[in-house]
Amino acid sequence: MIKISLEKIKCNEETNEVGSDEPYVLVTAVDYSTTPPAFEVVRYGPFNDVDQGETHKVLPNSPVFWGLNNKEAQLTNSNDAVFIVALMENDDGDAETLRGIVKGIVASSVLGSLNFSRAERVSKLINDINSATGTPTGAPNFDDRVGKPKELRFTNQELLLAHSIFSIKKEMIFVGDGGVYTLTFEAQNPKSAIGNRSGFKIIQASSNRFFDAHTSAANDFSLVTRTAQNNNTQLWGLKLVGAVYTIQQKSNGRFIDAHVSSNNDFSVVTRTAQNNDTQRWVIMPSTNGTSTIQQLYNGRFIDAHTSAANDFSLVTRTAQNNDTQRWVIRNIGSNNYTIKQKSSNRFVDAHEASSHDFSVVTRTAQSNNTQRWILTQVGGVYTIRQKANGRYVDAHVSSNNDFSVVTRTAQNNDTQRWVIIPNINGTSTIQQLYNGRFVDAHVVSSKDFSIVTRTAQNNDTQRWIITI
Repeated sequence: MIKISLEKIKCNEETNEVGSDEPYVLVTAVDYSTTPPAFEVVRYGPFNDVDQGETHKVLPNSPVFWGLNNKEAQLTNSNDAVFIVALMENDDGDAETLRGIVKGIVASSVLGSLNFSRAERVSKLINDINSATGTPTGAPNFDDRVGKPKELRFTNQELLLAHSIFSIKKEMIFVGDGGVYTLTFEAQNPKSAIGNRSGFKIIQASSNRFFDAHTSAANDFSLVTRTAQNNNTQLWGLKLVGAVYTIQQKSNGRFIDAHVSSNNDFSVVTRTAQNNDTQRWVIMPSTNGTSTIQQLYNGRFIDAHTSAANDFSLVTRTAQNNDTQRWVIRNIGSNNYTIKQKSSNRFVDAHEASSHDFSVVTRTAQSNNTQRWILTQVGGVYTIRQKANGRYVDAHVSSNNDFSVVTRTAQNNDTQRWVIIPNINGTSTIQQLYNGRFVDAHVVSSKDFSIVTRTAQNNDTQRWIITI
């Protein structure tokens, strides 16, 4: 069960109105899984005295637009719901009156498009809502649209994340009436989102035994599984430090991937969907608004050649801790991003022909879809901390120690960063970012039910239930 709501609104540029802006947001939500479809229009704001550069958060206990009854609800198929967002600048109009007018128009639009395709329904809703928001509700200075209404859509993968422990945020950019605004929306399970809880239980799917840990050096502070103890040794704090994405080229839908051997210079390419860790990329914040991008498969960082002789091609390299491996990732609207290398100010682009192996390169700005990228979150990167003593989950990285998982004081490195990716059955895998190995556990007392890392087994010993 999830809820979806507006989290905050940022004014990048004020509108042409005199004085501070007073924007408000109307979100239309339609549930097409019911017969007939159910719908609602939710208002946020007006936000008072909004000036350029300011960010205004939505007040606590503000309404959600999913579920439709202002409570969390199931949503696992993005085709079952449509969300249309309209941004208005309040002058002498009445925002609540306009909400009612829009709701009336939505009723006609929904019922009049039952036999349409999803794309046709969305288009009709946008056009009808756009017309409705032009209705005067006060004089002499009418409320103005800030751009045209747009669809807010979460992917099925993002909905899966939101139903588990993740808080999924999406930005929309509205430009109009001289103003530029960024709206941030959030989808999450309010009962289990990590931001709301300090203690989680982690249970092995195959055995129903709980994450626990020895608390003395004599046992190397090693992690084990135990039956339920109902104490703080089995409670774990998770802190988000990064996220895992697939990255698709807007022009053709192909996914960023990379060769994994020096024979191909570890070159970065695009490929059709493989659904594996060579196409999953860990994005972590770096310095001055930049990020690093690591291939989950091997932990290598995206870098780029800096000469035409090498076609400015992207490659993966071990960590260099410099600006060739730092990237400025900018949302340009509708979940489209540009990715710019900090050191060169060149933009990520890609060849679209097999004769060039679909090689990913950097180019000067082209302002076209070969330089626009769609980022879809598939998981998160966390530190995991035992509530009983504040120590961090870490792991030995050699077979001499059986790749044993342990707790350690803070090291601030990839051995203490863990990638959590949910499965469709409510379980998750947990991988050490340092080497991509999966958390597993011995299932016999002779091994003390010790927790270890292993290569992928694709079974329930490596699937974990994370719950409050």
